[in-house]
Amino acid sequence: MNKFTSIFGKNIKAVVKYVDLDNDGEVLESTKKFEGKPKTQVEYDPSDEIAKYLNQGYVLERDGFDENPIFEEDVDEYVISFKHKHLVKEYEQKKIKQLVHYQGAASRTPEDSTTEIEFVHNQEIDAVDNHVIKDLGWKPKEQSFMIIGTPTLPGFVPDLIEAGGETVTAEDKDKEYTVNFTVNNKPSTSEQSAVVKFVDLSDQNKVIFQKNLTGQPNMQIEYDPEAEIKRLEDEGYSLVKNGFNDNGDIQFYGNADGYQPVFIITMKYSAVAVDAKHPNDAVDPDIYSKESKLTVKFVGVDDAPKDKVQTIHWNRTVTLLPSTKKVIESGRYDSDWKADKQYQDVKVPQIEDYHADMEVVKAPELSQDDQVITVSYAKNEAVKEAKAEPVHENESYTDDDSITDQPVAKQTEITKVVSDLEQNSTVKEQVAIINFIDVDNDGNSITSSGILNGKPGESINDLYSTENPLKIIARAGYHVVFNNFDKKGTVQRFNDNALMPQVFTIGVSKKAKGTDVLDKDATKKEIEKIKNDLAVSKEANPDYSKTMMDLTNVVSSLYDLVSKSE
Repeated sequence: MNKFTSIFGKNIKAVVKYVDLDNDGEVLESTKKFEGKPKTQVEYDPSDEIAKYLNQGYVLERDGFDENPIFEEDVDEYVISFKHKHLVKEYEQKKIKQLVHYQGAASRTPEDSTTEIEFVHNQEIDAVDNHVIKDLGWKPKEQSFMIIGTPTLPGFVPDLIEAGGETVTAEDKDKEYTVNFTVNNKPSTSEQSAVVKFVDLSDQNKVIFQKNLTGQPNMQIEYDPEAEIKRLEDEGYSLVKNGFNDNGDIQFYGNADGYQPVFIITMKYSAVAVDAKHPNDAVDPDIYSKESKLTVKFVGVDDAPKDKVQTIHWNRTVTLLPSTKKVIESGRYDSDWKADKQYQDVKVPQIEDYHADMEVVKAPELSQDDQVITVSYAKNEAVKEAKAEPVHENESYTDDDSITDQPVAKQTEITKVVSDLEQNSTVKEQVAIINFIDVDNDGNSITSSGILNGKPGESINDLYSTENPLKIIARAGYHVVFNNFDKKGTVQRFNDNALMPQVFTIGVSKKAKGTDVLDKDATKKEIEKIKNDLAVSKEANPDYSKTMMDLTNVVSSLYDLVSKSE
């Protein structure tokens, strides 16, 4: 017996397993079995083993041992699971060259201009076994060469004032251009022009700004682009090449009509997009990411339900200039705030003996500000569980059933129930009554559904149907004048007002209506048949039920009603 073992009770045995989830749950290794008493600490430290697997290219998915390092009666193993780390690996490179060749100016011919761009082919690999998970293709997908402005040579005219600058992919071949110079046989004395173009290499050499200049033939061009370069740098660009006065170069106007020298200053948009998926240490996350919450609070009752909180994540993209580590206002990558989802309606929990001031909290409109909605509970008033007369609550009917037509006091059953509600004991359910009244006899009650009980929102129609009572009433010579319970396409439901029962009234009358005539002979025959059948049933069954006795009394009362109407 080891140190975990006590002389009392049964020991628990368990192991720690290291599992590779990316290899169908393969068990990398298992420890020896540990043994100890329930709820005692398992004396084992997996740190060294976890570090070993991390060095092999795994990433820890879940440390089931750290979550519960004690002996449990229903736990016989602790699982520490890993997945394989994914790495991006450079598979191959490819360089494409741009060559601009100059000729025709003898010893004054400029040297060729050669530039190159590079593409990288990447693959996503498994860090554990190095197999290729996904081919990521060439990066970037495409890029542009710089435009090369043709140098000015006094006494010569080129056939191209600029060359190159095409946008290519890794599948393209090297690009070559030839610029031919010819002697200027028609020197001009007219005013000459020149252009300095600022282009964005990262946007297919789109012209950002252009400066048009004029001056005398063969004279120095008096222009300094420094201020414009500084302005563009403040907007997120960086200088790639100054093709006008780099290294103190001096440029001159030409002296041939129709020839306009072009000087290219190449810029590149170096600002970067920063957002939740692309964070940057130089940018406070609060600038591009925030949360707003909807909190539904419940008050008015002890042990109220816990607050229901919904969290919305708001995100946007901002533009950062790495050289200055400042966020640029109205930058190229800026976007508006967007929410990751919408708020949802919240169903209010029901609490026995209490009702809330709302059944559902409707989702408010989205706002970046936190919102709080409070639901208040109030205790239900006392309600007495009263028996209804003369019809039992869930009594079923057939066409042969009948109703009483006994004299009814002016204080109807509804008044009685309201009085009971104000006085007596607590009832957990709501109350509803369907009352049948005689509109020819001062609205006196003929019969009712009795007290129907149910919880707020439950269907009253599932507890009671007026179909059979109305058939019996019709056979007694009545017709319906109004009915506020049976509404087409409507399901009547219990409300949450504990202070007053729901009352549905059906008014009936014996006064003539069209061709509605009571067939008294048929009614008496049916009633006599029912009474005979009940008499036989009573003799056959000494334990005659109270329900059958009540039904006999109802049938007899209806028979008397019909007899009096003759």
